[in-house]
Amino acid sequence: MFEGKFILSKAVRTALILLISTFTLIACGDDDGGGATSDTTSSVITLNGSDPVSLFLNDLYTEAGASAIDNVDGSVSVMIMGTVDTSSVGSYTLTYSAIDAAGNTGTATRTVNVIVADTTAPVITLNGSSLVSIFLNAPYIEAGASAIDKVDGSVSVTITGAVNTSTVGSYALTYSATDAADNTATPTRTVNVIGNDFITTWKTDNPGVSNNDQIWIKTAWRGGGYNYRVDWGDGQIDLNVRGDITHTYATAGTYTILIGGDFPQILSGSTHSDAAKLLSIEQWGDIKWKSMNMAFSACQSLEGNASDAPDLSQVSDMSYMFQDASTFNQDLSNWNVSAVTIMGSMFVGVTLSVANYDALLAGWSAQSLQHNVVFHGGNSVYSHASQANRDTLTEGFGWRVFDGGVDL
Repeated sequence: MFEGKFILSKAVRTALILLISTFTLIACGDDDGGGATSDTTSSVITLNGSDPVSLFLNDLYTEAGASAIDNVDGSVSVMIMGTVDTSSVGSYTLTYSAIDAAGNTGTATRTVNVIVADTTAPVITLNGSSLVSIFLNAPYIEAGASAIDKVDGSVSVTITGAVNTSTVGSYALTYSATDAADNTATPTRTVNVIGNDFITTWKTDNPGVSNNDQIWIKTAWRGGGYNYRVDWGDGQIDLNVRGDITHTYATAGTYTILIGGDFPQILSGSTHSDAAKLLSIEQWGDIKWKSMNMAFSACQSLEGNASDAPDLSQVSDMSYMFQDASTFNQDLSNWNVSAVTIMGSMFVGVTLSVANYDALLAGWSAQSLQHNVVFHGGNSVYSHASQANRDTLTEGFGWRVFDGGVDL
């Protein structure tokens, strides 16, 4: 056995001291009592695809999956819990979980909605009427439209078609709206560009020969030269009409009728007619009339609202024109009656206002008239100031004038 003192060199002693100090620090930790930092952060889950997801009933649900990243462990596996029953309408929740090595759990959810298939097109509402009439060369102003879909809500509307206001005709504008399910609605608006037509209004369910949902346009049974167009005011137009015509409306009511082309004579009046259905004359237009004999006889609801005058340049007969049209009362002073030779019973059963009858006498007496015409002014009376104009007719042109006399 070795006995005696074991003496270490200075270098060895220094090395041992450093080694012992190192082990002491590892075993005891820092002086402030701290240790290594613990992991308390959950993984971050990212869903693949959309959230929420909408499926139609009985469609196949395909899971898009998810990924998770942990700040310590990196990529972490994801578990999915929950089911989607695509055979039943409803809302289903899928839960995605990821657990890192420290036991922290991250979660995310996806909602899957199973809905009934959308087979319904959007509903398009036209602003304004679906049937528009404008005069030749007048501007057409598009009123637009809106569309609502039961699933998608508001849907944009596309308009196709054009209106040529410089050409008389009927133009169709189509309004289209398509929803996310590709359902499309396509209503139309009809725009009629009309010339200087003969425009009247009628009430189908007033008494008449035709049914209460019909209007009968009656022409001269001996007359020829008809080739006209009728716009019935309900979107229907008849072309190349050469005689009488009857139109049936979807519903009874009041309609504006436009007639253009060759239409030499109308016989709205007489007992066998639709006289009581005719409400007003709104425009005479550029029709070249050939006769006004009995044109509006017995039209008891007739009002004259036209600001223009009929073309009477080829008319010689105006007898019975307004006979018993008891509501008719209009200023006719701008009518050129210089070609007319027959006016018997023209206003029998009618009373024009003093102002309107005075205007008629003034306007007609200033024209170059036919001589020896028989004119019946009905019950109309004239003012003392119009006596000279009436005398011009009777003494200057030899007319026989029958009326209610001077206003007392």
